[in-house]
Amino acid sequence: MRVQLKGRLGCLLAVLIIAASVIYSNTLSGGIAFAALFSARAAMPQAALANLRNEAGDTSVSGALSAVKDEQGAYKSESKPSALLPVYSPLAAVPDDILSLMESANEMYSSFERSGNINERQYTAADASSVYENIAVRSSSATYSVNIKNELETGTDLTIADKSQPCVLIYHTHATEGFELLSEGWYSNSYDSRTADVGKNIVRVGKEIASQLEKSGYKVIHDESIYDTSYSGAYARSAEAVKAYLAKYPGIKITLDIHRDAIKLDNGTKLKPTAVINGKKAAQIMIISGCEEGSITDFPEWRQNFRFALRLHQACENEYGGIMRPIMFGPRRYNMNLTPWSLLVEFGTDANTLDEAAYSGRLFGDALAKLLDTANAV
Repeated sequence: MRVQLKGRLGCLLAVLIIAASVIYSNTLSGGIAFAALFSARAAMPQAALANLRNEAGDTSVSGALSAVKDEQGAYKSESKPSALLPVYSPLAAVPDDILSLMESANEMYSSFERSGNINERQYTAADASSVYENIAVRSSSATYSVNIKNELETGTDLTIADKSQPCVLIYHTHATEGFELLSEGWYSNSYDSRTADVGKNIVRVGKEIASQLEKSGYKVIHDESIYDTSYSGAYARSAEAVKAYLAKYPGIKITLDIHRDAIKLDNGTKLKPTAVINGKKAAQIMIISGCEEGSITDFPEWRQNFRFALRLHQACENEYGGIMRPIMFGPRRYNMNLTPWSLLVEFGTDANTLDEAAYSGRLFGDALAKLLDTANAV
């Protein structure tokens, strides 16, 4: 993929194609209509879309191009089968700073040698050990039998008395975890995505989560500190910071340690967990929830965490089906014992792009805000 900012002629051509497809939608077959939209998409690069949206203030054009692909690559509508255009989501817009990074990465990527392939994969309930409705869990516990339905019915004691006061803490034990900038289908060992630049690493994703929560009135503390200049001791350092925040802001109930994953096969291929949401690729999200078992101790309220994880996973799937990988559940702690509603959440892998991960951050933040809005006790 090459990002180009100069695409005004392409924009004009695309708008004309879209207008024609809409005007004649009563006589065109669905296949021809979507072919017109596909032509429009080809004529309008992502950056040109952003320019058109920003300068004209018209989101309908972007919406017209957000047709969703099925697994065979065919375009389909997310609404009723007869609908010509799928619903546009403003959350799909590429932030200007990320768009600029993508453009500047063109020359860098063109100089790279290909080291291995990047394969996209969407993780589903087939990868889980327990499934109930749209909730999937992959358990590694040798002691606890996961019963999702029972845990949901039991619920948690989570309540937020005043969302205008700090009630959610977002931090990053491994803040230097970064992403690809362009989606090329391959990676180069010449590029190291790990960086302390908070505009490029997982902190940038945390910023999107915080922004969505704050739009819904929830006061968020977003800790952008780097705790993994050395991997050794990173969790101990971030734990001390979390404890200090909890002491300073006793209204904080939820703590989210935001990470990104990495999956590399024996043949050198990297896997890229991806879902298409409103026509745009998003990095799949995985919640990690632990339990007290074996050598994992000092975690007495782990069931509260797990029940919260189930509700949050369900909320994300209800809003944006396919966005979640199965919850990873098992004997691990990772600072999740600091409050009864503390989770570690992975956004994509190092094979996903920053734009895909940031998009997922917005979707996740939006779903979490809606969950908290609709049920003060979840």
